[in-house]
Amino acid sequence: MIQHLSIVVLLATSISAQQVYDLDTINVPQTMNQMGLAVIAGKLTKPFTTDHVMLSIKYKNTQGSWLTLWCKTLYSYNKYNEHLKATFELPASTSANSYDLKIELSSDTNIINFSAITWGKSVSHYKYGDYKQNDCDLDENEYTMLLTPKKEGTLIFDSDGKVTGVKDRVTSAHYWNKLDNILMTNKKDDVVFSPKTPATLITDANGAKSIQMINANALSDILGSTPEFIYNEAAGHPIPYLFSYNDPVYMFAGRFSIHGFFIKFSQWPGEPNGPGYHNFANPNKLQSRYYNLYNTIHDKLWDFIPVDQEPVVIVSSLKVGIRVYRSDGTFLNVTAHSNYGRPYFGYTNSQGARRGPGSENFIISKTREMTLYGMGVLRNTFVNSPAHSYDTKRSLPDIEKEIFAFIKYTGIFGNSLAYNDNSECAARCFTVNSGATPDNVIDWTKAPNRHAVVQK
Repeated sequence: MIQHLSIVVLLATSISAQQVYDLDTINVPQTMNQMGLAVIAGKLTKPFTTDHVMLSIKYKNTQGSWLTLWCKTLYSYNKYNEHLKATFELPASTSANSYDLKIELSSDTNIINFSAITWGKSVSHYKYGDYKQNDCDLDENEYTMLLTPKKEGTLIFDSDGKVTGVKDRVTSAHYWNKLDNILMTNKKDDVVFSPKTPATLITDANGAKSIQMINANALSDILGSTPEFIYNEAAGHPIPYLFSYNDPVYMFAGRFSIHGFFIKFSQWPGEPNGPGYHNFANPNKLQSRYYNLYNTIHDKLWDFIPVDQEPVVIVSSLKVGIRVYRSDGTFLNVTAHSNYGRPYFGYTNSQGARRGPGSENFIISKTREMTLYGMGVLRNTFVNSPAHSYDTKRSLPDIEKEIFAFIKYTGIFGNSLAYNDNSECAARCFTVNSGATPDNVIDWTKAPNRHAVVQK
């Protein structure tokens, strides 16, 4: 059944200090006394804004109150131009065969360019039994590299069923979402993390997937790697200036050897002092390098990996330092000093100019065994002023929210509840069963003037 759109004027109202804007309203038919799934999908565009924007989908209950079904924070410092899909379950109604929904934008402060936020969308509805609940996915648009064996379609197998590659989920198609005015149009579309020896795919009881890599050769050999450079040389991106973001947040989820390992995560092209790495090959002498800056870590490897092959998530950036997360939600924040005095687990200034990573990569070596659940590089960059500030576009709470989402998605900690999203926008996620068809579709992509603005 096809529904026709009634044009809705975007209304702006103020609730206390919060600015609330009704973007659209929808009426979705649903069989009485049955639950159902609504899927709203289409291209979302948003410019930079002066504050975060909350995009919410609400339904009206029998008492006439609007209750939130789904929401997403649109970061102020991000431009969005992506396909956005919201899936949410509508409760069973005993008194009506349809639900009124509304899509709402809100912010804690007044944003003058709300009308520039658009969502050209279609709305589909599926009857109960045609869908199932699953884990919420990660948004590639927030990353410069994302390797997750769990993601369907990202694994490459040989004829024996062994894993020979994990495809990077981030491609040049994700260039638009950006912090500041950094372009990623030169991102390679064929980046693959390749184990040197075909790896074993492991599926845990909770559905998490990982690849187990065993080093059958010399200890110094590479266990697995991406290409050293994940960007193409292109106009506006000449070598050696390939860098995308000045303070990327590196996340490594896996089981590591207590006897040592070496992770390389960046390289500046043509620069002998250009690598970035965590040298944990000697468990008694840990070091982290960014160009010619060396951090000497005071902790020993067993301080944060007390048991061989214990699952951990290692996170590092200038903003967060180095953290090692455990299954109970706690983390160890390592202590260190550098040849510049204080520790810098990120890219600093060079003769007054910002320095990024050159090119992110992921190369694991100098270890006998490692099991990879996921590796991600979260986009982040420094603010422009003051000139030598090390404050970043993403706040620490924003970064921690994305870290938790990454950890939860990989499933590395089994059924631990420590990384559950308990925020306002905590959501259950759903997938439609193969072969299921919607019982109605509402196509709004051609509706005129759906974003006219009238302020109260």
